[in-house]
Amino acid sequence: MKEFRGSPEHYEALQDAIQNGPEYLACDKMGVSISSHIDFGLKHTGLRSSVGESVPRYFRTLTISNNSRQSVLLLDICGIPSVNHIFVLHDDYGLAHHNHQVSDNSRIYNNFEAPKGVLLQTNAQYQVTVELQCRPEDCSFHQQWLMFTFALGHGKTPLQNIATKESVFIVGRRVSALVVKNVQDVQTCLRLAIHSLYTSAFSKVGFSKS
Repeated sequence: MKEFRGSPEHYEALQDAIQNGPEYLACDKMGVSISSHIDFGLKHTGLRSSVGESVPRYFRTLTISNNSRQSVLLLDICGIPSVNHIFVLHDDYGLAHHNHQVSDNSRIYNNFEAPKGVLLQTNAQYQVTVELQCRPEDCSFHQQWLMFTFALGHGKTPLQNIATKESVFIVGRRVSALVVKNVQDVQTCLRLAIHSLYTSAFSKVGFSKS
């Protein structure tokens, strides 16, 4: 089976999904649904983040459901841009990770031994938990897109089709949080000229929206 992460087919599928805009990216597709965007809202940090001192943590969970009549392979869950020190991703099979750009855009993920995907039969579900870590040095308004990459199954052998662009589709979900220490931080964050996450996040990793 061809390794899928970082393949040209993966890059092309992501690029097409992004260029169609945030509304299209966030739409459920092919009978696969994902619970809505995550907004942690306003969260306060701890006093310090020195070694041995606890950091406030908050958790939200996204549920992926295969409501179609065929099996679907969940290939990858990628956070863009990478903010792995703020949003920590958890799932049972270790698919979820943060994007780390390398020089070749056709290989946008780090080259490491990764799971080959999770097969979702009809009516199956899979969950991804986002952990927000609130350190004092990270006071700001934080946003990220989680990119869920799927491949349609054909018969009983969906693994044979994971490296073809035609079999792949992408669904995105936005994660956001306002992390502050005090009221003054809230006012500062609200005065910031926050650029469009959709434009800035993906341009940083070599994608562009036409």
